[in-house]
Amino acid sequence: MLALFLAPGGGLLDHRVLAPGAAAHVTMDFRALVERALALEASGLVLAHNHPSGDARPSKADIAATAQVQTLCRALDIDLVDHLIVAGREIFSFRDGGLL
Repeated sequence: MLALFLAPGGGLLDHRVLAPGAAAHVTMDFRALVERALALEASGLVLAHNHPSGDARPSKADIAATAQVQTLCRALDIDLVDHLIVAGREIFSFRDGGLL
């Protein structure tokens, strides 16, 4: 799981690997995500992770975790710009897919 922390104008403040993950799942450290966003005074956030299976469609766990991050971001006045899933040459955008 990768996080891009954005400045008010959309510029990149920092990027962090939040969790290395495994072949079937990744466990996101919500606390580390929030702590870093607050420390940077980030106004936006983009999440990204890969699906080694080659299928970029989000799993139920992906959807649930993204909803949790979105709730946290709203409470902290941080815009969850997107969550991207990369699978080979395919990319799924939660924003474009109507899930944000």
